[in-house]
Amino acid sequence: MTRTDPPPEAAGPGDTSARAEMVAARCEALAALSDEPGRLSRPYGGPALRAARDMVAAWMGAAGMATRRDTVGNLIGRVDAGDPAGAAAPTLLLGSHLDTVRDAGRFDGALGVLLAIAAVERLRLDVRRPFAVEVVAFADEEGLRFRSAYLGSRALAGTIDAAMLALEDASGRSVAEAIRDYGGDPSPAGLATARREPAGIIGYVEVHLEQGPVLERLGAPVGVVSAIAGQSRIAVRFAGEAGHAGTVPMGSRRDALCAAAEFVLAVETAAADGADRGLVATVGQLAVAPGASNVVPGSVALTLDARAPDDRGRETLVATLREAARAIGDRRAVAVAWEVVQRAPAVACDPGLTDRLAAAVTSLGLPAHRLPSGAGHDAVALAGICPVAMLFVRCAGGVSHHPAEHVATPDIAIALGVADRFLADLAAAPRRGRAPSTSPRRPPEPRMATFDLLVRGGTLVLADRTVRGDLAALDGRVIALGPDLAGPAREEVDASGLHVFPGVVDAHVHLNDPGRADWEGISPGTAALAAGGATTACDMPLNSLPPTVDGAAFDAKAAAIAGGARIDLALWGGLVPGDLDRLDELAERGVVGFKAFMSDSGVPEFPAADERTLHRGMERAARLGMPVAVHAEDDGLTRRLAAAAVAAGRTGARDYGASRPAEAEITAIARAIALAEETGCALHVVHVSTGAGVALVAAARARGVDVTCETCPHYLLLDEDDAVRLGTLAKCAPPLRPAAEVAALWAALAAGDIDWVASDHSPSPADLKAGRDWFAAWGGIGGCQTLLPALLTAGHHGRRLPLRAIASLTSGAAARRFCLPGKGALAVGQDADFALVDLGAAWDLTAEDLRSRHRLSPFVGTRFRGRVVRTVLRGITVARKNEPVGPPIGRLLRPDRRQSA
Repeated sequence: MTRTDPPPEAAGPGDTSARAEMVAARCEALAALSDEPGRLSRPYGGPALRAARDMVAAWMGAAGMATRRDTVGNLIGRVDAGDPAGAAAPTLLLGSHLDTVRDAGRFDGALGVLLAIAAVERLRLDVRRPFAVEVVAFADEEGLRFRSAYLGSRALAGTIDAAMLALEDASGRSVAEAIRDYGGDPSPAGLATARREPAGIIGYVEVHLEQGPVLERLGAPVGVVSAIAGQSRIAVRFAGEAGHAGTVPMGSRRDALCAAAEFVLAVETAAADGADRGLVATVGQLAVAPGASNVVPGSVALTLDARAPDDRGRETLVATLREAARAIGDRRAVAVAWEVVQRAPAVACDPGLTDRLAAAVTSLGLPAHRLPSGAGHDAVALAGICPVAMLFVRCAGGVSHHPAEHVATPDIAIALGVADRFLADLAAAPRRGRAPSTSPRRPPEPRMATFDLLVRGGTLVLADRTVRGDLAALDGRVIALGPDLAGPAREEVDASGLHVFPGVVDAHVHLNDPGRADWEGISPGTAALAAGGATTACDMPLNSLPPTVDGAAFDAKAAAIAGGARIDLALWGGLVPGDLDRLDELAERGVVGFKAFMSDSGVPEFPAADERTLHRGMERAARLGMPVAVHAEDDGLTRRLAAAAVAAGRTGARDYGASRPAEAEITAIARAIALAEETGCALHVVHVSTGAGVALVAAARARGVDVTCETCPHYLLLDEDDAVRLGTLAKCAPPLRPAAEVAALWAALAAGDIDWVASDHSPSPADLKAGRDWFAAWGGIGGCQTLLPALLTAGHHGRRLPLRAIASLTSGAAARRFCLPGKGALAVGQDADFALVDLGAAWDLTAEDLRSRHRLSPFVGTRFRGRVVRTVLRGITVARKNEPVGPPIGRLLRPDRRQSA
């Protein structure tokens, strides 16, 4: 951070030109305070903001103002009323913000604060003034650090909520922690000290550079803001079908990019038709997949930003464009997903204060141009408690949020003159028999919250308890939990008699796409997951072609996910013999960890990791701060026993089980733990099938090793006798175990020694599971759709495991371990991912119930108790009563390592 001493005071309160020069010089002095060398960046709570606050506090003091800081760090300078009303007089708020965007200009925010100080320095000389004035230098308006705007002004408005306090910056510090770091108190009692009572406020007036070219085109130095535009930000996805650019005829194409291009032109046309009403719309981002020159685009994701000074016009524009997207999709046979990411209402500036500003402009012999603001300002947050008004000042070229941002000093002088006239007129108003503002100074009518989704009357399965209540979602996140939530919603769901579970996070699935989509595929696999209550899954690196062992393979799988996934998917990377630098590529792209086989994987393109590979891979993963997951069976032992059995013609269910004994798992787990302990690598052991294996993990964890483990429903509900009964349909690795091992696993679950349960969904075509030779059949079980019902049936109803334990085993624990942002819990600020479950429903699984490509499951015919009736992903229903709903809206999910694992 660079610091420059404040400039010498060269102007008294009466010389407007000199005062303007002082304001400009002070803007330059503040611009020298930055947390990044070579460019202006002043985020909330940083050293530069602290220095700026101290510098501005000194200028406030020199202007005769008493200064204080509130609990979030807003700096407030006050001059009391000058008439006998004294402390009982109402208060006029002026100001703007001191924080900046990254690589900012010198005038955004700072101009409004410093011009207000100069105006108040002159105003305080009027001893008859019947109101107090406070200049507020807001600590955070831009939201650079936490990507959420108006922290400072929301503190005054009393609208900081738990979701905002939970937001985290890039280092993992939350808003609440940052407030404490800044010397404040984020508790409800602490925040209450910053909240202002509406009855005591005349209004809020802000001077701000225009951030646009309108005033410059009009040749006007200032303009009066009529309204602050409302904004809708929408994520739109067109999902067609990828194909070879040379072989797919034009008439047979489902080209997502052509659909997107047509939509972009529709956006331009619709917004242009409403330009006279202040409508603007922008498509600012567009991502094409797979993004190859010789492939017909299969999917396109884009963003739509629509703004207007009135909400009805904006909502009409959005509705028109949504219908246009639907019509384009229907005509081109392309699926369309539409998700509202952000919605902010328009704010109309107060007529009384705005008229006074306009009168002050015309008193200087200038036309009072009125124009809307397309950008947001602190006035948006304060409009909830008091009248607001704004004065725009011309900026060169309309440039803002950029080092080239500039406001000419003569224009600052005119803006200062307007502020002087406005304040003088307001101070004189009572002596002319008029109220200081034509708007009443009373609390506004309570505003009812608007929700996208309101789930009423369900039983919420929270991390620490189960409670009856409602769940409200807005813009894809949970914004409220509690009894009898008030407010209109775009969709209401009656959850009476149902339990609301956090969306299942299945940490172990094989969707086999790309390359072996005929085995499963992204679309049917995620449809099955959604039908079973899952909203997130972690896809394993093998069985797809190519396997996910390098950056290019990751990109290929990401392209397969785009436009086809019905739930969010995270990806595992592969640890195989070869160039370990590929692990860095995978880490950079966002895998959750690295999967290694300690025995034959069953597919030649994903060889087992030998001792040297595993050791070096764990060392590399430890340096990257990422876990390694192991399929733990001893390769030498299993190969030797399998070869002997096949040579002797013993190829039945019990022969296969005997070739992969408990000893093979226990030996491999012990070796993996030893390597993890030596290298410091975080270890995860997948599909543990023996009680002794779990005991090894628990003992290692007790001595400080960072190790977790999972088991699977088939190891909890089936045993070796079921393998004989079911045939090769039940082949898996490790194999189904004796009933005593099943009992040991349940005991370990109850004791908390098994961290979670995952499906290890690994389907294949029926012909690969056919025949009586257990060594020749494919070793995998399809089970993702029945993960939650299996745990409810055998765990809750059968063994009285608490529902909150079921939620942790199927969702929360894996989400925490792999740092999956927004996932794993019903909590304010988390993704609105949940499953509605009829806990008492008894039902028999049929093959027709299954949504996988190949409707094979060893659980067909099983009676379950507890059925998923609806699955919701980010506030949008993706499955209802076993059927997929709407277009695929799943996303590629990357871990956020700032979260605690």
